[in-house]
Amino acid sequence: MYFFNKEFAPHYNNKLIEICKRMQFTPDITHEANNVHSILQLVEAGLGVSILPLSLKKQYEYLKVSFIELENIPVNTEVVVAYKQTNRNPALKWFIDNYSNTNN
Repeated sequence: MYFFNKEFAPHYNNKLIEICKRMQFTPDITHEANNVHSILQLVEAGLGVSILPLSLKKQYEYLKVSFIELENIPVNTEVVVAYKQTNRNPALKWFIDNYSNTNN
């Protein structure tokens, strides 16, 4: 199995381990990478499998890789919005007002 590097993405690496535990198996991690491109190239070459965010399925449709959605796994992860502080877009303000804990 190919995972994101523990030092590069510790939170995501921990989530992958958690998913495997909930599915009652211990992954045999053969390689850790700092980016999804490396992981997908290894998978496309037929060298292993990986658990990745669902959003990558559409982003990498051109690859000769099969994606299946893992359903009924109660695992959540944190997300953030990155934006330039001078951005005055009303949609950004609405999003921050409605979904931010700090309203910065």
